[in-house]
Amino acid sequence: MLAGDDRGVGQEWMVHRRWLLCPDIEARAGDMAGSQRIEQRRLVMDRSARGGDEDDARLHRGEGIGTDHLKLVVNVAGGTGDWFGGWDGLERGRADLFISEDGTKGRMVDVIQRGEPAIMVAHWPGIYYNGDLDGFDIFKEVVKRLHAKFDHLYWMTLSEISRYWAAKELTKIERTEIGWTFTAPFACPSFTVRLPVKDAKKFALSAGGTRTELKEARKPLDLKPSTWAKVKDDAMLCFDLPKGPSAVS
Repeated sequence: MLAGDDRGVGQEWMVHRRWLLCPDIEARAGDMAGSQRIEQRRLVMDRSARGGDEDDARLHRGEGIGTDHLKLVVNVAGGTGDWFGGWDGLERGRADLFISEDGTKGRMVDVIQRGEPAIMVAHWPGIYYNGDLDGFDIFKEVVKRLHAKFDHLYWMTLSEISRYWAAKELTKIERTEIGWTFTAPFACPSFTVRLPVKDAKKFALSAGGTRTELKEARKPLDLKPSTWAKVKDDAMLCFDLPKGPSAVS
């Protein structure tokens, strides 16, 4: 939920029918000197404002790409309306708008089935709902229905989504004679890739002079850092991606 994670976020914005430009991040250059930082922004938008029906996070602005002084803004778009109780806590919410009781329809079902980040929007007054916690009860019911419908959900904070999306978009992956090399501007926990490998039996991650053997998991849903799983003629690997160069062989 957007209201549930404020780390690294200065404020919440609401925009309709158009993109809202992020503020000039040059103002933060003083406390970014010699470091890297991902600025995340929360956007609440209707479908037409997204130019279709897409809910992916987006890299909105980046400077110093390919250097050690990278500055980047990631827009994480809300995928739903606030159907927990509204921004003022005066209108009772509806769980069915997120996902129906039988799990066959609802905004969250649509977004998850497209394989996109499913971000639920909420405001604390709606969650608290004048002390009745009606919005919180709706949230718990939505979570219950989601897990009854799907078996591949992975819960992340906005900060984690921002970092993962930056790594996903900007990490350079190249094939070598013995495997693949990764050049990452950001470290990223639980980084997951699918590689075209037939008859794979083992993998290892090499970074900073350390070699880590990846253990084989029974299936992709069992993946966690330092593991891999077979997926038809491919292999899916999960590891904590370090900043800078690394290699898988």
